[in-house]
Parts: sequence; C-alpha cells; structure tokens
Amino acid sequence: MAALDKGLSLGGVVKRNRHTVEKDDRFTSRQDYVLGFDNAAKLELVAGQVEDLRQEVAKAAELAQSREDSHQGMSRQLDALRRIAEDDRPWEQVSAAVAADELTRIEQRLQDALAAQADLEPLRATIEEVRQKHQSSTESAAVLQSEYKALDRQLTTADSLLEAARDRLAQAPPSDATVTALEPYFAEFGDVTEMHEPGQPCQPGADRAFGGPARRRIPGTGHRRAAHPHF
Repeated sequence: MAALDKGLSLGGVVKRNRHTVEKDDRFTSRQDYVLGFDNAAKLELVAGQVEDLRQEVAKAAELAQSREDSHQGMSRQLDALRRIAEDDRPWEQVSAAVAADELTRIEQRLQDALAAQADLEPLRATIEEVRQKHQSSTESAAVLQSEYKALDRQLTTADSLLEAARDRLAQAPPSDATVTALEPYFAEFGDVTEMHEPGQPCQPGADRAFGGPARRRIPGTGHRRAAHPHF
C-alpha cells in the first residue's frame, strides 16, 4: 500500500490519502491485538552490519591500491627488461667500472682546471690594472682634447686679433717720433729672432709706458690680466 494513494487491507488498515493511514481493530480478536514494539535492537544490528561493510570496503580499496601499485611496479620492471633486451651496446659502455674511471678522469681534469685558474689570478689582476690605467688614460685624453680645443679657439682668436692689429698698423703706421720715443724700452731685446712667451718683449715697455703692469679684460670672463701690446 505504500505505492497507493488510497487502500484497504484485510488486516483492517485503511489508507485514506498518501499521508493518513488508519487501523480499524473493531473486528479483530483480543488475542491479535498489537500493543507496540521496539526496533532498537534491529537498528543496532543494522548499524553493525553497515560498519562491517564499510570496513570491508576500506580493506578492498587498500587491497586494490596495493594490487595497482604492484601492477605498476611489474610494468616498470617489464619495461626495464625490454630496454635491456633491446640494448645492443657493448659491456664497456654500460659497465659501472668504466663509468667510475671516466668520472675519475673528469674529476682530475676539474682539479687541473682549478689549479690553472689559481695560476691565472695574477694575470687577471694585471689585466684589470692595465684596464684601469687604460680607462684613466682615456679620461685624461678626453680632458686634454677638451683643453686642446679651448686653446685652439684661443689661438684662432689671437690670430684674428693679430691680423686685425697688423691691418690697423699697415693702415696707420706709427710716426717717427713715436718709434723714437718707444725704442729705448725695447732696446734690450734687439731683433726678435726666436720664440718668446706671448707679449714678453712688450711687457716691460708697456709697464714703463703705463706706469705699472697694464691690465686688460679677458673676453667672456669679466677678469683682467696684464696686457701685452702687439706691434
């Protein structure tokens, strides 16, 4: 009757709907009355059986895992045996003794290389020192090149000034009286036939003529220095 919506049994059970079940005992003898029962023992027995089944399942899983591991191990061993059977190399190539000898030779070469590296340390230090000197020389060369360019610009400017002074002197030469007046100041140098520091022959005459060291402004600096007249 569990699958029926409504039903009636010979024992007096009446099922009016899916949720209501009634028992009519009016036509049942007293000796057939059922006052009630307790299924605790039955539940305990079933629970014990379930626990036993769980333990059996766990043991079966462990056994299955063990069999799987054993199967995999056997498969690996079979693969190794197949590779060994298919290997056609001579014994010298697979022998552990031969491999040990090769390892010994490699270790000896490594020790020789380390010893050679120790011998190369002074050479490396020398190379590093030379490299640093080269770097320092390169930096010094750069500084000297910059100074050379500055001096070259100054020399170009001086040549321009000298050429302009010569042009002015050619256009307006000094009078005989001026030459006679300045001649005593430069007599000690005589004829200038050798190189002198720029302005050296003129400095004493300029000092006497101006009553002390003559000074002129250095272009682009705002400073003054002793002036050397050009003639």
